Amino acid sequence: MDNIKIIKKEDFEYLQFERLLEFEELVHAFSLRTYETGFRRRQPNNIEKNLEKVYKEFNISAEQILQPEQNHTDNILEFENKEISDRRIKEEIIDGIIIDKPQFATILTAADCIPMLFYDPKNKVIANIHSGWRGTVKRIGVKAVDIMMKKYGSKPENIICCTFPCIHKDHFEVNDDVLSLYKEEFKEECKKYNIIEKTKEHNEKGREYKIDNIELYRVLLKEAGLLDKNIIDSGICTVCHMDQYYSKRGDKELINTNGLLAMIK
Repeated sequence: MDNIKIIKKEDFEYLQFERLLEFEELVHAFSLRTYETGFRRRQPNNIEKNLEKVYKEFNISAEQILQPEQNHTDNILEFENKEISDRRIKEEIIDGIIIDKPQFATILTAADCIPMLFYDPKNKVIANIHSGWRGTVKRIGVKAVDIMMKKYGSKPENIICCTFPCIHKDHFEVNDDVLSLYKEEFKEECKKYNIIEKTKEHNEKGREYKIDNIELYRVLLKEAGLLDKNIIDSGICTVCHMDQYYSKRGDKELINTNGLLAMIK
């Protein structure tokens, strides 16, 4: 995992991508669960304590934070100004934020779902995206790229996409109900690439299958024009490393969520 680094502070640990650290104007961090750090909005006492760590570490204030309520949609907020964005965040369910304005930090959370950070260093545009399997089937990551291209002037060959710790293929086991959605939405991709693996395991719903969402997104983003070298996965499975990251499947319940912060200075 030489593409990432872990920053360890007195009461706060977070992950960063070496590739994204090349850009001085970009601030990014993905929290570890050490010190019970988590950013689930439905735990207000806990989140306020942990946001204080963010304010201190990155020298920002509460007024600069954009953190929406999430629920596995393909809804993406395009930042216009703080007043409009705050109102929409209070009124809507949002699973992605695109922003090209400096000094405003986006925070999206996950606990097995794929946290995706897209960055266009030419136009200085960020897309902070939360993609669970429902969001993946709705192609929220591809939708973010499309918005960046059409509304922000991004060229796909300039966009970098980093996927942070999430559930990987060996632990993402589904039954026919979920499998059928993938086969319907990604017919060609499932035929051409090793996205789906049939297992010998069964549960009360029937046979289990494994789906490789990381490889699927690599295929989809390359189809959208991103360069293979600019699609970078952390290589960390949250279920395998639940001592460091929250995992809904590993923990058997949603205890808390990891947070992905991104902003332009």
